[in-house]
Amino acid sequence: MNHTFQVARYGTMATVWTYGFLLIFAFYAMLVIVPLVNGSTPNVMDVAVAVLLAALIIYAWVRSVKRYRIEGDHLVIERAGPGRVHITLDKIETAEFQPDLGSFYNTRPFALGGLFGWAGEARVRKPTDIQSLEAAVYGTNPRKAVLLKLKDGRSVIVTPEDPEALVAALRSRTPKWLASRSGGRQAAGAQRNRKPRRKK
Repeated sequence: MNHTFQVARYGTMATVWTYGFLLIFAFYAMLVIVPLVNGSTPNVMDVAVAVLLAALIIYAWVRSVKRYRIEGDHLVIERAGPGRVHITLDKIETAEFQPDLGSFYNTRPFALGGLFGWAGEARVRKPTDIQSLEAAVYGTNPRKAVLLKLKDGRSVIVTPEDPEALVAALRSRTPKWLASRSGGRQAAGAQRNRKPRRKK
């Protein structure tokens, strides 16, 4: 049985980036459209900026995450445009919902992370953290972060609208040692702390 999970609604940073880009584009688009409507020639620089912003917005939207699916033995990350990211379930070491993981930050000065969410490498940290987590982030809202630790050492973060449901679905479809990892550690601790009964 396949499971589908919608991506979470935008968090604060994604909202600011997305609507900020759209408002700036709308401003420059009007600078181009108004002269054309009045029969005059728009400023060349205004046209160049409007075209550049339009290209960046389209590029970011095509790469943005639309939903997540568990299909067979893969977690599939679907984009708004063509192209999908496939993660084999047996390569996942742990899957944990971590709403306090931290904010997503771009790894490059001119990266488009935040515009319609994130779809690639990012740094994840809280403002007070000294070190940051390097991860592939495919999502929109850090408060809905599900951290996937892969066996090869990589970290992947997804942000479904219902993180706990995705974690439960992953654990039900992956090997038993993953599904019972947390519970196994707790049981082992309880076993160590249990005092042997004295024979009467």
